[in-house]
Amino acid sequence: IYLAGVFAGSLSSFVFNPQVNLLGGSGGCYSLIGAQLATLILNWHEDHAIVFRRFRTHKTAKILHGKLIRNLKLFGLVIFMICDVIVFYYKSNSDISYVAHAFGFISGFFIAFIITRDRIET
Repeated sequence: IYLAGVFAGSLSSFVFNPQVNLLGGSGGCYSLIGAQLATLILNWHEDHAIVFRRFRTHKTAKILHGKLIRNLKLFGLVIFMICDVIVFYYKSNSDISYVAHAFGFISGFFIAFIITRDRIET
C-alpha cells in the first residue's frame, strides 16, 4: 500500500504539478492513512476493544463493543484531514506537493478496499 501510494503520488504530482520537485515518501504515508480509513469503514461493526482485563485466569476478558474506540479513531482521522486542509490553504504557495498527498490518500483508500478483508465476528 505504501509503495502504491508513493507511485500514485509521484505520478499525479508529475501530471498536475510538474513545477514542484518531490522529496520523500509523503504520498505513501498518506496512503497508509487512507488505508486506515478504509479498514475502519470495512470493520465498523466488527471492531472490538478489550477494555477490562481480568486478573483471575478462570474468567475471560470482558469484551466491549468498541463504539467509543471506533468514534475516536474516526475523530482522529477527521481532525488530521481538517488540519492538513487548513495548512494547505495557508501555505498553498510553498513547495509542498499537496497533489501527491491527496492522490496518495485516495490510492491507499481504494487499494485497502481491494487488499484488506472484512473481519467476521465469531
